[in-house]
Amino acid sequence: MTVENGRFTIQIPFLTEYHEPVIFAELRNKCRRPKTVVVTLLEGDQNEERDHLSLDMAKDFTKADATAYKPRLDIVLHGAH
Repeated sequence: MTVENGRFTIQIPFLTEYHEPVIFAELRNKCRRPKTVVVTLLEGDQNEERDHLSLDMAKDFTKADATAYKPRLDIVLHGAH
């Protein structure tokens, strides 16, 4: 991950689709999709929390592809200056 002008992008893979044979169909019902994503800004050696934001997965994200979601808007957190 790189930070440029206070901005960064990071992908965290989370598979929500299955491509297994029908024999594993029962596992599909057990897959838990995230409902809320919490983004936290930590600062310093002590990892002090400076800001956080809770996002609703259904409202705040769109599916980019089979393995990734992206936020609908930029996520802005404010740290100590």
